[in-house]
Amino acid sequence: MSNVLLVYGYHKSGHYAAVDALSAALKTRGYGTCIYGMWSNKNAVVDRLFTLFRDFAAQGVKDVPLFLRDRKLLDALAEELDTELDLGRYDAVISTHPYSSYCLAERKLKTRCQVPLVSVHTDFTAFPVVTHPYIDYYCGAIPTTDITSELDGRLLITGIPVRKGFAENRKKSDSLLVMGGADGFGHLETIMDFIAMQEVWPDVTVVCGRNDTLRNAITKRYPKVKTHGFIQDPSELMGAARYVMTKASGVTVAEALTSRCIPIFSPPILSWEDEAAKNIAALGAGMYLPDYSTRSASAMMHLNGSRSMQDYILERGELLRKPDSVDEIADILENPKPGIRADQKSLVGIMTVHAESFKNSPILPKTSEFLMQECNRWVTEHATNSGD
Repeated sequence: MSNVLLVYGYHKSGHYAAVDALSAALKTRGYGTCIYGMWSNKNAVVDRLFTLFRDFAAQGVKDVPLFLRDRKLLDALAEELDTELDLGRYDAVISTHPYSSYCLAERKLKTRCQVPLVSVHTDFTAFPVVTHPYIDYYCGAIPTTDITSELDGRLLITGIPVRKGFAENRKKSDSLLVMGGADGFGHLETIMDFIAMQEVWPDVTVVCGRNDTLRNAITKRYPKVKTHGFIQDPSELMGAARYVMTKASGVTVAEALTSRCIPIFSPPILSWEDEAAKNIAALGAGMYLPDYSTRSASAMMHLNGSRSMQDYILERGELLRKPDSVDEIADILENPKPGIRADQKSLVGIMTVHAESFKNSPILPKTSEFLMQECNRWVTEHATNSGD
């Protein structure tokens, strides 16, 4: 029996839900699986690190400090990775967090381990956000369009892994399900006030996550609203709901799409949530609310009363709906196929010509010098393995 290590990073949120779904799928194929929290024995520092993201979200600030994405931070985390983690014990490794993917790749490099490493991106933003030569495959929903030679053949559009139960056909009502994430943050009280002022949603359910204080406050203020705490598997709730209002966190949105719900995105807080919400709305697969204004309320009420708009969003949602995502990722372990190719052969030639045309130009010499250098840089980065 092959053993697969499934790594989710730290918090038991969407990243954990993704590995849990993958574990279930792999076990049906006869694999042994081990779910591993990358920093479970270093809670104090890592918890403060991830709390930084929550603090910015709580203040409604989209952009987090750049040092949280700095390669130096990743190198430090990789250097202090648990030395007892022996990748050689496993036949494959799958990671659902960019931090853990990078650290595992560094461990492969330093130990000369050849175990296949698959990095799964769990947001509806362009992937990958972190690259490493020792990551064998990158999976996700929306691949980057800038495919360098390092990424050539290693990007696979698998969607975001969700449990099989979300794809089951259930009878829908016109209910609205509000998802507050694993920890119940995301301005849920503001969202509930926004919904209440519309007066067209008689059947509302809200999931408050692990935030008991918030749940009690909402229950007291809106006694007719059904509230829940943390739910590991919300497939039954989504199966019964027509609408899911949520921040644009990848796994929750993927679960909603798989359940054939209509996603309504509350005003995004963090920058990647904003990008994801706009990506999905641009495809027509969800409704993006930029704020809690009366105009946004009117748009949401119009959606509630328009069956044609509902049908359109559901139809467009099929573009992103991937009920078999877990199987597509599992297939990589059994029958790996080349991913998206960097077919840049003709463009390399074109960019080389452009670089030459800018060389030593007497017209706008500084601009021309910059363009020549950048064209040459592009050619170098996008050179394929075909000998170009």
